[in-house]
Amino acid sequence: MNGNIKICVDVGDTKFEINLPRSAQVRQLQSQIESITAIPVGQQTLLGFTVSEDNYEDMTLDQVVPPDTKDHSIFVIGNNSLGENLGIAQDPLLEEFNAHRSDSPSSGYGLQESPNSHQTFRRNIHKNNDIENDFYSSIVGSEEDLDASYFGETTLMSSGEFTVSEFLQSFRNRQALCPLFFEGSFTDAVHEAARCNKPLLLYLHDERSPQNKDFAKLLCKPEVVSKITNYFIAYAYDFTHRAARKCFLDEASHIVHLTDVLSPDFPCVTWIARVGGLFQMGTCITANDVHTAEEFAMRLEMEALLVLSQTLGELNDAEEYNPDGSPKTSLKNLREEQDAAYKRSLEIDQEKARRRQQAHQKNQQLAEANRDLEQARVDMQSVLAKNVREEPAPNDPCIMIRFRLPDNEVLTRKFQGDATFNELQSYTGSLGYLPTTHRIRFPPPTRAPSDSSTQLNSFLPSDKVTVTVEKL
Repeated sequence: MNGNIKICVDVGDTKFEINLPRSAQVRQLQSQIESITAIPVGQQTLLGFTVSEDNYEDMTLDQVVPPDTKDHSIFVIGNNSLGENLGIAQDPLLEEFNAHRSDSPSSGYGLQESPNSHQTFRRNIHKNNDIENDFYSSIVGSEEDLDASYFGETTLMSSGEFTVSEFLQSFRNRQALCPLFFEGSFTDAVHEAARCNKPLLLYLHDERSPQNKDFAKLLCKPEVVSKITNYFIAYAYDFTHRAARKCFLDEASHIVHLTDVLSPDFPCVTWIARVGGLFQMGTCITANDVHTAEEFAMRLEMEALLVLSQTLGELNDAEEYNPDGSPKTSLKNLREEQDAAYKRSLEIDQEKARRRQQAHQKNQQLAEANRDLEQARVDMQSVLAKNVREEPAPNDPCIMIRFRLPDNEVLTRKFQGDATFNELQSYTGSLGYLPTTHRIRFPPPTRAPSDSSTQLNSFLPSDKVTVTVEKL
């Protein structure tokens, strides 16, 4: 069918129309949506098409909307749209991080960029006598190991030749929120952490692992980012390519004994801190060690408190003596202890007041967010309802579906003879059981098709079927 089609776009409290030829690709529609809403194409999820949301980008509009439709409504959700496009108040910590996430190559810590902050790995990789033992060989690997064991979709870096800033920019483009990583060399990051009296959190990214994508998402969860901000200076490095791995090990081996903790199990995070006058590496946390953001955040906090307690113990021992090595007098020690106790008490009271204020603000934000989310759910139901056609006339071909709903209610409805699985999902979604939270289970051995544009009569055993709607 030739001609144009009017797409009614709903993005939270923003609604607008776009007219395009039916032969235009969905990607062109997404580009126009980006120009209006500032939601990048790669972060858009379009709900309301008659095909699966995973494979529509290169299709034409004629392929994703009903053939006789002149006006079609869709609902747009971005990776960060429920917070930004629906007006949900964000936690102040998240706003602080978003404020720091810029394209500037300067350090995110407000420091002058060091001469090595654009340290590049575009160098000739020669055999180094310092990396000849089994430990380094097992981590560096062979030149062909990426092709042999890579499971990802597209690597952030096309090769081992990249700058730290280039890797961090690519990483940020994939995540709605991420820790504020130090943009410089590893050596600079270690010294910056020592200057700030914080341990250095080292994140080793590795897209050879099938667990890398999920581990990166956990690392960028708000509760994990919060712990990293409170306790660490963070540094990230891409271990995907052999040249980059070898370059990092060459530099890091002069600062810390990697063999104490590091193993060839990547991706992972670990910490590095000055303990006992030497830089030491802490427990290595891999994708197999943590499975939820809460568990990850707790592990990071425990590790941080452990190294901080060791550091404070050294400081307490040092306070027993003057800088020239002579013992301090008892009277001076007593006065300092009293001053320190008063300071701690004052800080505790201030911290309690700050937490009460934060709790009050978060409760207000949560209430507002819940209201916005409820409105978004209602709007989505309305959009999905528009994709469901009227019940067929008495003598027209039809498919009768009996729905068993989660609240034990039973509904029966007739659908057109050429109805698709997407229309069935849209109907249950219009009742409040959205495709993102509920699924439709058919009587065995029938299973839901992977392609939502599949017609019901092509896989249902008869034209009268009972299905169950259940939570995911």
